Amino acid sequence: METKEEKLQKEVDELSKKLYHMHKEKGENLQLKQQLEHNNKIIEQLQKSTKTVYVAKERPFTKLSGRPEKDKDPIISDWLEDAREHLVTIPDEKAKIDFLMQNLISPAKDEIRLRPLLERDSADKILLLIHSIYDGDDSVSQLQQLFFQRNQKENETLQDYSLNLMKIFDQINKRDNTVWVTKK
Repeated sequence: METKEEKLQKEVDELSKKLYHMHKEKGENLQLKQQLEHNNKIIEQLQKSTKTVYVAKERPFTKLSGRPEKDKDPIISDWLEDAREHLVTIPDEKAKIDFLMQNLISPAKDEIRLRPLLERDSADKILLLIHSIYDGDDSVSQLQQLFFQRNQKENETLQDYSLNLMKIFDQINKRDNTVWVTKK
């Protein structure tokens, strides 16, 4: 039979083991807690340093060949406006020039490429060249004549025909805004 002292010693040993396991678990929990706090700090730092970037949806950019000859060809003033909007998103001047040259096709590309380097060393200069070469030679009377002589083509829908007339009218209005007067 066990004596009272032996029973107490066993109880003390069991309590010591339980206490040891509790301290061990507490230490592991403390390590996990410290690791979690460290990870949360890293996440906070990443959230502060990371900026959300919104990327605009790519729109097809029509290539410019010169003066519009077909109904599908872009109007110079519209193409220049679209190009300026797109160039705002490009940070590097060389990349801007490359973008413009990639979106020009012969003869417009040849016209720009054959100019002296000083006339085409920036995107703004290229846009000015395109404007001076291809935009603005038609007078209001020439555009009006084009508007009134424009007939609907055989395979052209009424909607396409109307849109083409509206394009010509917009060109007339840009040259001379007294053509379309609204009453107040």
